[in-house]
Amino acid sequence: MLLPPRSPRSWTASAHVGWLSAERTCGTAGGSCCRSPPWVRPSWTGATGSWRNASAGCCSVCPTRTPTRCWWAWTTSTPRWRTTWSRGSANPVTAPEVLSLRRVSHRRDGEPILSEVDWTVRADQSWVVMGPNGSGKTTLARIATLWLHPSEGEVTVLGGTLGRADVRSLRRRVAFVSAAMADMVRPQLTAAEVVVCARFAALEPWWHTYDEHDWDRARGLLAAQGLAGQQDRSFGSLSSGERQRVLLARALMAEPELVVLDEPSAGLDLAGREQLLDRLDSLASDAASPPVVLVTHHVEEIPPAFTHLLAIRGGRVLAEGTLSQTLSDTLLSETFDLPVEVRSWDSATGRRYSARRA
Repeated sequence: MLLPPRSPRSWTASAHVGWLSAERTCGTAGGSCCRSPPWVRPSWTGATGSWRNASAGCCSVCPTRTPTRCWWAWTTSTPRWRTTWSRGSANPVTAPEVLSLRRVSHRRDGEPILSEVDWTVRADQSWVVMGPNGSGKTTLARIATLWLHPSEGEVTVLGGTLGRADVRSLRRRVAFVSAAMADMVRPQLTAAEVVVCARFAALEPWWHTYDEHDWDRARGLLAAQGLAGQQDRSFGSLSSGERQRVLLARALMAEPELVVLDEPSAGLDLAGREQLLDRLDSLASDAASPPVVLVTHHVEEIPPAFTHLLAIRGGRVLAEGTLSQTLSDTLLSETFDLPVEVRSWDSATGRRYSARRA
């Protein structure tokens, strides 16, 4: 795993206590693994595989030479906060909302694209948004990442409501990945340059200075995507699947608090798709990772660790809920307007799905 598991603590809504993360690669056995504001926080002890309390100062000595994330707490005096829930643990209260859409509608040239969408993504969930071409999936993804204003309704992302919050600062906390993004990257850039540029939300390494920590983090993220040997290759020389994994590493460079992927496996061959899905599955399985939303129209592309499904057709939500409760022959048949049979099986990594005409 790229990151140690999140400390198994509960969300305290009244105190608004949260976690801010900083990830660093240890250069030596005694190296520091994070920035050093004087906040009291727990630290990861690799020798015992547990969290322990740490006094004010920087995080404890890094347990390994690999990227390690340290977490610390702060109060409402800081405008940014993360929650202290533990993904996959038995929490006494519901995890907080990271994305909320209330009666959201959108029209383009007078034509309805989305109609009264209600949808909530919580911090301990990973969602699949599924529907046919033209169903409004990409529009929904662009609204969720604050790159498109809806015609009607309320959108709240990471506690900030569209129209009443600084959209630019919120966008920096949300990662958006799509197959089309590959065309925006200059082919001559190396894989490491493509990733490190995200430190300043840039597409070119010009005009910004990157320290060794930034480069270490970029290389560590590429290694986590299985691209340790490709970091110095030009982006244009990589396969389509490798480019998508570079873009996923880039999305994580800025430590986002929500990741939205719009059909990232479009155009990939079988091997490229499966390698990407393996990485998405690892991301969704990691207790320290942000919640992930995956937009697709193939049930074969649902990673085992994803928890929830939203089905959409004609701009309207047909169903939403846990995968086990929603994914069925009936729902998929209605979603794609075709009699569909859904099959599932247990793979080496978990439950996978396929669908065919009934």
